[in-house]
Amino acid sequence: MNLPALQERPACLRAALAPFAARLAAGHQVVHVPRLQGLRQPRRGLVFHAVPELFFQLVGTNRFTCPSERFVLAADEIAVMPRWLPHGERVTAGERGAFAGIVVGLDAGRATFRWQCPGGGARPSIAWSVAHDGPQSDRLARYLDDLAEEHSACAEYRGCLLRAAVALLLDMLQPPEGGDGECAAPHAFSPKVQRCREIIQADLSDPELGVCRLAQELRCNIFTESKPRIQHLICF
Repeated sequence: MNLPALQERPACLRAALAPFAARLAAGHQVVHVPRLQGLRQPRRGLVFHAVPELFFQLVGTNRFTCPSERFVLAADEIAVMPRWLPHGERVTAGERGAFAGIVVGLDAGRATFRWQCPGGGARPSIAWSVAHDGPQSDRLARYLDDLAEEHSACAEYRGCLLRAAVALLLDMLQPPEGGDGECAAPHAFSPKVQRCREIIQADLSDPELGVCRLAQELRCNIFTESKPRIQHLICF
């Protein structure tokens, strides 16, 4: 797909998420919520984050591996990824080699929407991203925490939480009242910056994590100034 301009991204996300909201309202949406097992435990090939995430699969499939289970996220399905849960992803393209999805990560006071695309290997990559600042992110994170913790709760309760979560996402992406039809002040991250944030979140407890490790992962050069002695990542 063509890279949308920054101000066009909220509308693009709203259009992609609206069918999920409609299926949730009709009670026809497939949702995957893995169990809370193996939290914070490093596992080869798996990563975990300090924030919960929501995955919306648009085209193709994403195969998830978690400590206690595996599942396939097919097109038009949703997955809730709890905070601190190790997981791995392997993408399978759909018709004509297409793959696309939306991942929403919830930092304190900020929701980051990432548009997934095929990566260089089996893992997906990020085509573009946009962030929304505000207290709604913290409320949404609590909804996802409840969904993960109440794994055996009745379907009606879990459905209400998820409907509220997706409705809140759509509300974040709405243009302000009296505005010009565009979402106010979205923030964009380059794919390199977004990948750097993901590596830091996933490996925060690793004592080997540092500038050299990040440079290797991001395929960047390290530039060192002599006065003062500061290291920078030069991304290409």
